[in-house]
Amino acid sequence: MSLIALNPATGRRIASYREHSRAAIERALVRAHSAQATWRALSLTQRAKPLRALAAALRERGEALAKLITDEMGKPVSQARGEAEKSATLCEYYARHATRILRSETPEGAPDFARVTYEPLGTVLAIMPWNFPVWQ
Repeated sequence: MSLIALNPATGRRIASYREHSRAAIERALVRAHSAQATWRALSLTQRAKPLRALAAALRERGEALAKLITDEMGKPVSQARGEAEKSATLCEYYARHATRILRSETPEGAPDFARVTYEPLGTVLAIMPWNFPVWQ
C-alpha cells in the first residue's frame, strides 16, 4: 500500500510514499532510542550546537519548505515562510536559554534536600496536528 500526498487546491499528486513495514518501524524506534541515549549524555551547551544548526537549515531551506507546506496542505505561502522562520527562532531561543530554563532548583519553602531537576526521559511518539508541520 502507498500513501499519496495531494495538493488540496488542485488535486495534483505531489508524491507517493510506501507504507513502512513493521520491521522498518521497529528499526526506526531502536535508532530513536539509541539517539536519545546519546542526546541525554550531552551537556546543555553541547545540545545547543545541533539546535543552532537546525535553525540555520530551516532558514537555508525556508523557501523550499514553504512551497512544500503550501503544496501539501494549502497553507498560504507567506504563513508557511513564517512558520519556518518561527521554528528557526525557537531553536535559537532554546540553544541560548536552555541552561537557564532547565537548571535544577530548590522550590521556595521546600526542604533543602528537595530539588526540581529536568532530565530527558526517553523517546516520545506523538500524533501531531497537520496545520503546523515544521513547528511540530
